[in-house]
Amino acid sequence: MRGIAYALVQEKAPPSSESQTELAGHPGFAWTARRGVVERHGFYDRFIVGSGDRVMSLAMYGYHEFPSMRDLLASVCSEPQIADALNWSTSFYADVQGSVFYVEGPIFHLWHGRSADRHYLERHKILRDANFDPHADICIDSNGCWKWNSPKPELHRRLREYFEDRNEGPGPSKIQKPSRQVKDSAESNVNSCAASM
Repeated sequence: MRGIAYALVQEKAPPSSESQTELAGHPGFAWTARRGVVERHGFYDRFIVGSGDRVMSLAMYGYHEFPSMRDLLASVCSEPQIADALNWSTSFYADVQGSVFYVEGPIFHLWHGRSADRHYLERHKILRDANFDPHADICIDSNGCWKWNSPKPELHRRLREYFEDRNEGPGPSKIQKPSRQVKDSAESNVNSCAASM
């Protein structure tokens, strides 16, 4: 499987028109960047169900500006999340401007579940259905991790179930699911921090 940078350089296979929504290669694997770029922008982590690597890959090459890309986001994301992703992407692209290359070699990939269990598009619709707003619904806790910041128990339940159903790790029989007491405690801590984004 090839990464997007390899595909764009070696195969010269960027989207040939604004109607294409698929990347030329896989957006994940491993990335490195100039320290200043990472310090200014960080990694896009507000797609809390995944696909932050896709947002970053699109932004590196300016593909986030294609109307078809915006249409794709609109089909699976809430308006506040689209606005947040596009705002971050515009700033990121201003620094990177397609200056991306690749290094050849094998990559060791830790297995983290079957692709079929990840539901790449459907997972974002959980957020869209709840009108997820990364500036209101999550905030950074004292450990530097995202936590819930709004009282949306249905959203919290659906995402908890989504991640439990991914069956990652050693196998479903070895995964320890949190007790009801832990879940209740986590939900009672919502709104305990101010939005800081």
